[in-house]
Amino acid sequence: MAKLKPEVLPAQAANMETATAISTDVTLYLDIDLENGVADKTGTPFNMTAVYLPNPVEASDPVTVLLWFHGHKDGTTASLVNKSPARGPKLNLNKMSIKEYLTVDEYDLRGFIAKTSKRKFILVVPTLNDMSNAGLLGQETEAEGFLHQVVNAVNAYTKSKVTATGNIVLGAHSGGGSIMSVVSKYGGSFAKVREIWCVDCTYGSGPTFKAWAEKPTSAGGRLWVFSTGSWDDTHLKKRKEPAGPENPMVTDRVGTGDRANEVLTDAKAHEQARARAVAKAVADAKAKAKKEGTSEADAATAAKADAEAKPDTWANIEEEIQGSSPGGKTKNWTYGNARGHNESIGDFLPAIIGNSKILN
Repeated sequence: MAKLKPEVLPAQAANMETATAISTDVTLYLDIDLENGVADKTGTPFNMTAVYLPNPVEASDPVTVLLWFHGHKDGTTASLVNKSPARGPKLNLNKMSIKEYLTVDEYDLRGFIAKTSKRKFILVVPTLNDMSNAGLLGQETEAEGFLHQVVNAVNAYTKSKVTATGNIVLGAHSGGGSIMSVVSKYGGSFAKVREIWCVDCTYGSGPTFKAWAEKPTSAGGRLWVFSTGSWDDTHLKKRKEPAGPENPMVTDRVGTGDRANEVLTDAKAHEQARARAVAKAVADAKAKAKKEGTSEADAATAAKADAEAKPDTWANIEEEIQGSSPGGKTKNWTYGNARGHNESIGDFLPAIIGNSKILN
């Protein structure tokens, strides 16, 4: 029996916030127990899912959902280091709630949304544990109940009146890619996932996202992938023990690039196949026009336009692997480069949202 019952109205875990990034916005903090071991710095367990509405009265019905999974909280960021006291320990992400996470400069999702004109969707961000464990969200029936409870809360606590979730966009950063790869396989409400955004999060999960993009039901959708690459990490087998015959140096491949490259290889092959199909359509049209004594140029132009307009059988893949070998990008990549792993969210998110055909 499911633990996250769809009829339940979750309590508020913290006071509602308004006008944090946009004058019309509302942020709810919901007490939904994901059973993922989240606790504060004193060891006290808590539950908190943030639901952000850029403008509650504009929210569509069924409402489009951007479901975001954050990365590990076992480190820090440049902005936290800069804000740390001159003397004493550096500020870090450890044990942060999602309310705290959203105030970190690199993770200011509300501020990044504010840079766009999109206002009719809702952003949903559960608090994962420090290693991005999502608990009950790893089960399809529980994830379904989670979405229903979010809708219940939006109706109860805001001026938005929505009856159900509609299209879904999945987004993740860093270690959040693991649970996103699981959720991308779900049916039910999650069969309406139309876009997946991988912000440097393809640690081992590239094949799953590639498989999603290739499904017939994903045709016309979008897979967006950015990776800072992969590299060799040479270290002692037991890092904290002295070197010796039983503790030699070993080399591991780390980073997101290798798995992202599996997606990129297929995306480029698909681009080339599309280009060949267009070229063949143009050649055939010119040959026919020549035989009929009509304008080859006009025939070629029309054939090219028709071939390029033909619906794709895959999701549209936009991808870049930055700064490593293998690396590269798809021909349709228009987003430039990122300043770093954490900074990549803010560097790209406004443009990703702005270019979305699902979010409005």
